[in-house]
Amino acid sequence: IMPIGDSITQSAQCDTNPWPTGGSYRYYLWKQLTVSNSYSVDFLGARTNSASGLPLVLDFDRDHAGYWGWAADEVDVALSTNGYHYAGTAFGPGDTNGVLQTNMYYINNPATVPDIALIHLGDNDVGWKGRGLTNATNNISVLIDHLRAKNPAVIVLLCKVIPVNPAIDSNMAVKVDQLAALIPTLAASKSNAASPVTLVDQYAGFDAVNDTWPTDGLHPRDSGDRKIAAKFLTALLPYLGD
Repeated sequence: IMPIGDSITQSAQCDTNPWPTGGSYRYYLWKQLTVSNSYSVDFLGARTNSASGLPLVLDFDRDHAGYWGWAADEVDVALSTNGYHYAGTAFGPGDTNGVLQTNMYYINNPATVPDIALIHLGDNDVGWKGRGLTNATNNISVLIDHLRAKNPAVIVLLCKVIPVNPAIDSNMAVKVDQLAALIPTLAASKSNAASPVTLVDQYAGFDAVNDTWPTDGLHPRDSGDRKIAAKFLTALLPYLGD
């Protein structure tokens, strides 16, 4: 299982609310899968840390493909191309003040091609990266194509993204609402029998005021991470078998 996304997937280290774990939803999902439901699963991805270092909890599979500040096309480049790319905290491929890294395993390595991809992407595309709605959905679509090129039977759990607190950033809240409204159509258009794309509605039931970080209204606090994990768990269980 490969958790794919941006800062909402990666998270940051923090010893107080809103990020008491620094492991994002991934920590709670891992615990729900392996402890509560006794599944044996392997999270995949080239990263293991939060955006600010080691998470405060280490008792889970920390591998992930969450890239703080990156747009969908930048995440796609990191996952589906060989060679050099930039892996800075807030900079995507081609940003010269990113940190040049090589020898990171991605989906070109057969051992790390996911059976299931969890995708929560698009906020940076419609936000500070300025990609716009059309490019955001198109780039997510291309990412799914590249995952399928490596595993034609990959199962994709595609998120209707969580909302933003409009009291803190009204412009971003509108853009994210517009993006969220497009994701169900994208999921339906990309799904097929061999490689289903299941919509995971992370928007519904997520409180943009009380489930987000009080200073930015965008990143989930602990209650938000728990909600995201619960939605992913529900979507995952039909594909995991007995």
